[in-house]
Amino acid sequence: MDKKIAIIAVAVVAIVIIAAFSVTMLNNDSDDAIYWSSVSQENQKIETTQGSIDGSISLEPYTSDLILSLDSKVLIESGEVWPDHPGSVLAVNTAFAENHPELVARAVAAHVEATNWIIDTVANKSTDQGNYTKLVEMAMASINANETVVMSSFENITLLCAMNEQFKDYLEQYASDFRTIRQITDSMISARGYDSVSDFVDTIVDDSYLSQAAELNKTASILGDVNIGYQKGDINQMARIVASNESLWNGTPYEGKNLFEQWGVNVSTTTAYANGVYVMQGFETGAVDLGYLDPASAIVRHLRVNTNNSDIRVVAQVNTEGLSLIVDEDIGSVDDLRGKTIGITNTASMNYLLLLSLAKENDLSLKPAAVIYWVQVPPVNQKDQIAQGLIDGGVSWEPYCSDSILSGSANALLWSGEFWPNHPCCIVAVNTDFGKDNPELVARVLAAHIEATEWILYTIENKETEADNYTKLLQMGASFSGRNTTVVAESLEHMTLLYDINDELKEYLVSFTEDFITLQQTSAAALDARGYSSVENFVDTFVNDSYIEAAASLSKVDSTIGTVRLGYLQGDLHQFARVVASDVDLWDGTEYEGKNLFTQWGVQITSPSPYANGALVMQGFDTGVIDMGYLGSPPAIVKHLNVNTPNSNIRIVAQANVEGSAIIVNPEILSIEDLAGKTIGTPGPGSIQHLMLLAFAQEYGFRVKLSGT
Repeated sequence: MDKKIAIIAVAVVAIVIIAAFSVTMLNNDSDDAIYWSSVSQENQKIETTQGSIDGSISLEPYTSDLILSLDSKVLIESGEVWPDHPGSVLAVNTAFAENHPELVARAVAAHVEATNWIIDTVANKSTDQGNYTKLVEMAMASINANETVVMSSFENITLLCAMNEQFKDYLEQYASDFRTIRQITDSMISARGYDSVSDFVDTIVDDSYLSQAAELNKTASILGDVNIGYQKGDINQMARIVASNESLWNGTPYEGKNLFEQWGVNVSTTTAYANGVYVMQGFETGAVDLGYLDPASAIVRHLRVNTNNSDIRVVAQVNTEGLSLIVDEDIGSVDDLRGKTIGITNTASMNYLLLLSLAKENDLSLKPAAVIYWVQVPPVNQKDQIAQGLIDGGVSWEPYCSDSILSGSANALLWSGEFWPNHPCCIVAVNTDFGKDNPELVARVLAAHIEATEWILYTIENKETEADNYTKLLQMGASFSGRNTTVVAESLEHMTLLYDINDELKEYLVSFTEDFITLQQTSAAALDARGYSSVENFVDTFVNDSYIEAAASLSKVDSTIGTVRLGYLQGDLHQFARVVASDVDLWDGTEYEGKNLFTQWGVQITSPSPYANGALVMQGFDTGVIDMGYLGSPPAIVKHLNVNTPNSNIRIVAQANVEGSAIIVNPEILSIEDLAGKTIGTPGPGSIQHLMLLAFAQEYGFRVKLSGT
């Protein structure tokens, strides 16, 4: 590493140390703040035990489980703040309901009968022990809780179906609260065609199906199919479990039929989701027709995601209240929560609104803990998801970074070159056995890669005098990436194309591999299983510059030496050389007219469909679909080590680019500290973009965790 790079690296480290101190100071007992962290219901006990959170807002059976298994207690019940508030609702896709009104009413009828059966069974458990035992066993099997937890949970839930004025008042209050904290906006409300929050609630709550259900009778025939989604492990949604049970009706005229079938409904699929947001995503993807979820998620996602599939109607209530703030035994009051971290499912939830209300009532602020949440989002989709508010930012490659920035939907918070100066990104790799069997063919592929790279660099450097070629270059990039030429030109400013293998590449690969071991993306055991004695030995073996040296001594030929199956990433301009080397028209009017660069060097290229990320390129190697591939160096490292098969045994034979990735964020995020509590999309584990997020977060004092866990 030269002196200039070393100085930059020292400066970056200095900034990191300062920023890490400032971020970790967020959670400070002297604060007049409560901190929230997004934790799934099923992981709240784990994170409490680990000390990651000091308490959580839970629903049954998780509340009872925490109290019975840990030194925890109920500090506040939601009913103390919002008496008789709605807890869960039953919602239906609007178009599905309009097309199948009787079918929806019959599904609601099954829900009502199941709810009433549960209420009666719990109320008469001493005289109807047989049914109560069946109910407890159903719950234990469905929500993975023991008998003691289930029986305690049944004492703490209130089930019902009717929707009254108080129900609508609460939904209006929730919608107004979400508007105040900008989870939803007036423009979202009007975009859905509503005049006001009141108009929205009046429209989204539709009790006509409950009225219809009351007039219906059971039927021997099936009227249609329904796909149901629900929140995993939520005992408040027990009606769905009871309505789906056949054995409950053994020895009756309905033997062999569950309640849904008795009412003429065939449930085609039932899908469990981590929380209500994901149930709404089930609606959005068309996987769910009828869903059990919390009203907060229904409100926020219906308004934020303005699509036909997310257009829903609330057709019944499921339960009231049911949330509890569970804390360590030594916490005596809400005031004792200052500086503490409380687990909630997400910010578009009842949990969040309850914690926010408690904080306000006690003159405390509510802040995110120093946690960044990640979700896998292909770079091609990150711009739209940021604009829709589905994610707060993304880590992406060009041209997707520049596209997001130029569209106005995002800003660059940090370019990868600012964090890792001159870091390698995409490389060219070859299956080891293919390389050994076809050394000249591999060298000829690299000869085309080298010539294409040099042509691009020359064209960019001389774009004023080579205007025609520069225009062709931009047009090729636009056609390949699906982005306009302005975006392509901007992208070229943020990356450096090259092909040579140098010591700096090897130094970075050593560093990346060590980082992956530290971050538990791979292991020393994986190195050993591949036969490497150390990280340095691995990199020395993994990087093979013999083919690029051989390419320098070759000449173009008229004949085809052989065929290479070449993989590459969708729309990735880091791999621009492959695009140029594949172009035939570039050589019109020359002696090579009708031949692209690969053909000029004697290689017939075939390619499968482009891959979404480097991990999938490695899967192409592993399944024997490709012989060579353009991909990021991190997935090449991780998958080579972790997938110990002959096909995934590859060698890096050339570079494609350095730098050219960025953390892009919505315009409201102005600093590194603002990433606390935010959700960032990455191409997925093993990508250089994901590694950048992990390393960046670790250096700056953040925890990183998968969204929804």
